[in-house]
Amino acid sequence: MQMTKKHIGIIAAAVLALLATGVIVYIVRAPKQKAPAAEQKKAKKKHARTHRAEPVAAQKKGAAISQNRSHKEKPLLTDDIDFDDISKLNETELELLRELQKGIDSSSLKRVAKAVEKIQKLQREKGDDAVAVVVREAAVEALGYFLPESLAELIGFMADSDQDVLDDVLMQFEDAIDNSELGDRELSGIMTSVAKQISHEEALDSIFSGIETDMRNSVAVATYKEILKSGTDAAKQRVWESVEDFTGEEITTVEQLDEWLKQNPDDEDDEDLYGPSPLDDDDDDDN
Repeated sequence: MQMTKKHIGIIAAAVLALLATGVIVYIVRAPKQKAPAAEQKKAKKKHARTHRAEPVAAQKKGAAISQNRSHKEKPLLTDDIDFDDISKLNETELELLRELQKGIDSSSLKRVAKAVEKIQKLQREKGDDAVAVVVREAAVEALGYFLPESLAELIGFMADSDQDVLDDVLMQFEDAIDNSELGDRELSGIMTSVAKQISHEEALDSIFSGIETDMRNSVAVATYKEILKSGTDAAKQRVWESVEDFTGEEITTVEQLDEWLKQNPDDEDDEDLYGPSPLDDDDDDDN
């Protein structure tokens, strides 16, 4: 299924809502029982998670994001653009570059997002080439400085026709899903939304890699099941390969996946690594 600008707009809007609220489907509580292979898989996931960042539950997200950004060097977007390429830009493109740089210099995502919207509007109306590749690459770099808050705007470039721009987008996307300030339920909502429209092999690699390393068992299973229901054909075809990597077992049906979760429920310390349990939401609904 070819992803269009309209589809991208829908996904971006969904991501904004998901980042604000966090989304995951209901998971049934199961007896706590683990097989040796599952213990090894859990230890591997925990090692990867704890070596990337501090526990989510111990962080105040807004302060953590601001602190992380304060250690980033503010990029000068023209550093990566040849003089010959700059000389070919029209006044609109030069102004867009200036606006992107001003947004970075003032640490204003709002200003960068406004310039990005102008770029994407020109692309929707006149095609991708209405804005030079170097300007689109600069926009992706600018958005990368503001991750994860800029994720919705970044996804807007996932339909770009230029491979270099798309490669930059995927690199930034991977940075976002590996960022500890996003809980696994938020990641689940983002990934399932993107999987509804995307068929690009490298983008799917990013999605399933995030599921395998950044989610507790219950959230990962729910994510796989949602992709099986609503994902593109390419995404659905990748599910069972990823499930095998995640579980360490050859699983080929939803029933087997549900049974695996019963035998491998979430650990008690998962809240420290991933944030509040999905089961907490269920308990609140019962009160």
